Amino acid sequence: MSDDDTNDKQLGCIEIKVGKIKVQTICADITNEETNAIVNSNNNELNLKTGVSGAVLKAAGQPVEDECKALGNQTGSGFVRTTAGKLKVKHIMHTFGLTSVKVIKKIMLKILNECQDLNLNSVSFPALGTGSKQYSPKEVAQAMMDAIDNFVKDCSNPSVKLIRVVIFNKKMLQDFQDVMEKAKTVSPKSKQNVHQQGRITLAQSGNQSPLELLKSVQYPSCTVQIYSTSKDAISKVHSYIDDIIKDNCSTQLINTTYGNSFSDVELQTICAMCEKTQIKVELETDSIVVKGKTDDVLASVVKINSLLQDLKERINRKQEEDIIKKTVQWEIVTEENIKPFNSNLNYELEMNFLKKQNIFTYTHGGQLYTINFEKKEQADPQGNCVKIRRRILLEDHQLALVQPPPAWTDMGSKDFDVVLLQVDSPEFKKVSENFKKTCIHFINKYKQNVIIVTIERIQNLKLWQSYSIRKQTVDRKYPKSQNENTLYHGTTYEISQKN
Repeated sequence: MSDDDTNDKQLGCIEIKVGKIKVQTICADITNEETNAIVNSNNNELNLKTGVSGAVLKAAGQPVEDECKALGNQTGSGFVRTTAGKLKVKHIMHTFGLTSVKVIKKIMLKILNECQDLNLNSVSFPALGTGSKQYSPKEVAQAMMDAIDNFVKDCSNPSVKLIRVVIFNKKMLQDFQDVMEKAKTVSPKSKQNVHQQGRITLAQSGNQSPLELLKSVQYPSCTVQIYSTSKDAISKVHSYIDDIIKDNCSTQLINTTYGNSFSDVELQTICAMCEKTQIKVELETDSIVVKGKTDDVLASVVKINSLLQDLKERINRKQEEDIIKKTVQWEIVTEENIKPFNSNLNYELEMNFLKKQNIFTYTHGGQLYTINFEKKEQADPQGNCVKIRRRILLEDHQLALVQPPPAWTDMGSKDFDVVLLQVDSPEFKKVSENFKKTCIHFINKYKQNVIIVTIERIQNLKLWQSYSIRKQTVDRKYPKSQNENTLYHGTTYEISQKN
């Protein structure tokens, strides 16, 4: 062990491996870091002089403050890159607009992609959002780990080999270490026992499937031996024990084909959950089986469904980006060459264009760029403009119909709205009649009429666009088939109130 390793352990450093990247968390002063870059949790004016940001700007010196001032006020959420001044690193990534823990995850992922673009091999982050924003350290730690996991999943050969999370406040160090400990991996060469200091330690995934990883989790077991001179008494005790197990334990089945697509971090979250509650999770080809004490099983199913929802959103977004890229390509046009935007930006540009937005901004290379759809121009922070164009790859009649339905109420710049239908409107009457047709069995069986109190139109632009893109793809593949049907399904009032 090196002297550096010893010093790190004395300061409470914990180290894990996520893919090919070494991730460390440590209680230290981020201004003393010697990685290629550090991240500064700044504000939209890039002049936050309190907390960690104040310490970073002071240590970096006046030239960095002047750079921040020259960049001007930033809108929305993102980051910009400056030089490092007097610090020992090469770059400072200044974040702004950390409006939620989910935003922290997105911005951290963007910063890691920026490090990849710059071919950096190390970067240090503070505990983003835990200062003036007062976000939960555990939630922030989980969001940061999720961002690292997504980065590793998207980048097969990362230039970044070391990510350090530098904690200034010792009180929150344990929260970060708890989250990282759950994601801890060991080398496949290390034949360590699955139980280690009361925690589950997984063998690094390598070529193992998710099912094999979960099967490596061990559970405590016991053997009950029943002694009696009477077979009848033994039978009664055996039945009594079976009844206790049935009353307190259950099995839940989650029908899904996504179970084998979980990321390493998500699998480690499930394994940690298994350890904590002693439930058993089995990943099958078309389902996930959860077994254990009933209360723990129900709580775990909710958590697994949440992980599945995040997974589906990632997969759906990637599929939508691929579909849009086959339909239309946004490009930067100069005298020298034509440069296409990447899939992610191409998707964002197309969606904003279809929503008839005039201005769209994004961050790349630590710089904020502004797209003016009306002028068909992109401007950098210095005001230099280049032309952009929208190149159609398919004919007009083949384009995905992603405009809102004509019956929708205008939402302005909003993506979501709930509209109460008037009882005498044609739309209300049509939906009401179609719904009642599906209730004939209920009416005949229970001799009751169906009374419709209200009908609300849910206008979710993102879901509609996603649906339209996919439907258009199916229509092109099966042009003579009926590819759309109306489905009515029941749910609780509480669930219906969730967006």
